[in-house]
Amino acid sequence: MSIAFLDRGCRQVCKALEKESIRTLPILAKVTGIMRIPFINKHFISLVPAFFLLLSCSTVMAAEDADPELLPTQQQVLEDQQSGSQNEAAAEQTLSAEELAELEQTALERSLQLQRFEERIATLESAVGPYDASLIEALGDMARYYLEIGRPQAAVDLYERVLNVTRITDGLYGQSQLPVLEALTDAHRAAGNWQLTDDREYLAFHLKSRFFPAGSQALADAVMTLANWKLQALQGNLLRGSSNAALRDLDELHDAYLSALTPLDPQAMGDHQPVDSATRLSLLYGKAQAEFSFGAYLANSVPSYLRFPVDRYVSEYVCRDVAGADGQVRRSCGTVRVENPRYYEYEREKSRYRDSIRRSLISLGDSVEALRLLVEQDPDLAGADQVPASVRLQEAESMAQELQRGYRRSAVW
Repeated sequence: MSIAFLDRGCRQVCKALEKESIRTLPILAKVTGIMRIPFINKHFISLVPAFFLLLSCSTVMAAEDADPELLPTQQQVLEDQQSGSQNEAAAEQTLSAEELAELEQTALERSLQLQRFEERIATLESAVGPYDASLIEALGDMARYYLEIGRPQAAVDLYERVLNVTRITDGLYGQSQLPVLEALTDAHRAAGNWQLTDDREYLAFHLKSRFFPAGSQALADAVMTLANWKLQALQGNLLRGSSNAALRDLDELHDAYLSALTPLDPQAMGDHQPVDSATRLSLLYGKAQAEFSFGAYLANSVPSYLRFPVDRYVSEYVCRDVAGADGQVRRSCGTVRVENPRYYEYEREKSRYRDSIRRSLISLGDSVEALRLLVEQDPDLAGADQVPASVRLQEAESMAQELQRGYRRSAVW
């Protein structure tokens, strides 16, 4: 059938060629002797796609007329593929059913465990009241279980209640609330409550600054905990605060570092441990980071209008009523030089940026010198993160050089 179709198509093409009076040229063939091919003109080119279409159709029909002995083999392969797909689908359905049963079992176990927690808390409340200290442990156990099963907001609500009960029983400034605040902060962080996390971090640091004196190891640990959170919040812009709020946080963090680096009072050494060398290294490097961040932020946020100087005096056209010699009042106008009110605003704003960046540079230089002294005293010293002191010194020196370059490129240099 395909050969007959091809012959019929070729005859139609040849008729079209004769109709168009296509000339032919003689050429020499190796096998058939003299043969003729159409002279290539615009008519022949227009018929080439039709000819190739006929060839493709004949190829498809030839495949349909192929040896029927190959069909059973192909059918067997197709059946094997279909059966394999069905087996895979059945296996997936079986696995999904097993997973579903496991999830249902897990949900049932969690529901029963939460019910036991609630019954225990209800029993205690009916026996001793809603604000007794014995509720702290039961509420804390339930809050920790909520964190384990991935429900941080429910854990936050319970930890808030634990904090209230603790402050009622132990006072507003009792040290027993510090572990509760730490757990509550972690729960807020897991729930994504960044502003509440910041509030609880500040509350914990405020309490620790009352409990531990300046220069003690405990206060140094509290400062580093607050600093880690603050740097994370500023780098990720978690609090969505303004630039002034970020600068205020960095300034407060700098003051906290200074308090932790203050030598411990000799009278307090009996009750508190002084800061060790490794912690001092971490504090100095953190202080350098805060100073660099503060100065670099100011250098990069200098308003563009400070790049253009403002004249101290400006010319104004002024008219006055002046009495003449004959007593008649006449209007006299002229140009006079007066002080420019924008000049003092410009100088005041420029001085604010310049002085703040210079203070950061000076403080950063002091931190670099303190780090260099630590390296000279103990070259093998490493911080709490096991980073050598020499590496921290190089990083602090790089920060100081970068801040100096940024200051020189700014408009207030």
